[in-house]
Amino acid sequence: MAFLLEICVETLASARAARAGGADRLELCASLAEGGLTPGPGLLRAGMATGLPVMVMIRPRGGDFVFDEDEVQLMIHDIAAARSAGAAGVVIGMLLPDGQIDTINCRRLVAAARPMQVTFHRAFDHAADPVSALEQVISLGADWLLTSGQAQGAEAGIPLLRQLVVQARGRIQLMAGAGISPRNAALIRSATGVQALHASARKPHPSPMSFQREGVPMGLPGLDAWQRMETDPDLVRAIRAAAVSTAPY
Repeated sequence: MAFLLEICVETLASARAARAGGADRLELCASLAEGGLTPGPGLLRAGMATGLPVMVMIRPRGGDFVFDEDEVQLMIHDIAAARSAGAAGVVIGMLLPDGQIDTINCRRLVAAARPMQVTFHRAFDHAADPVSALEQVISLGADWLLTSGQAQGAEAGIPLLRQLVVQARGRIQLMAGAGISPRNAALIRSATGVQALHASARKPHPSPMSFQREGVPMGLPGLDAWQRMETDPDLVRAIRAAAVSTAPY
């Protein structure tokens, strides 16, 4: 396959910036600070309007990746909404408490998603055994696996990413994500053999508010309420230029 750059976005401004910067595909999320949650219908519609293929995150809450039956039903309904909107695919992932892939419930989501594409997300990076987890994900029929190589960032995960590409033998497409930048995009691609990279390519965007009340947090501790992170088209271009400057091993 040709090289693919997927940009994950949580706002319309970021979706437009990703397109302007040359992204091949969007992963549409809410709440990237929590690792990405299911986006609302308005953002889904706006993301589709960019003209880029859209993969929709299907994750009803933050926290762990062990979901009960009520949450599985929510995800099935959200998958139906993504299909109705014309999305290219969905992004899913579930684990069992012991760190195995929840293959029974994941198969239900994959079946609900077809004929759309399916990415198994970075729940994989919390799996107990990456070798068996990869075989489980492949058995689901997923088209893509997004992973950092079970590391804090994909650069640190290069050894496992390389191993997973070899193990996969083309049965699933590996997409490296987490900490992708113009500095390391070429290294990660050439050292691992992945044909796809996943990044947010974001920069701080300051608030236009001149009045700012201090000491009244409105979100997670440590988050700056007076700036947000938005995808930068120049960063997208730079990641793409770096990645395509080298061929995988």
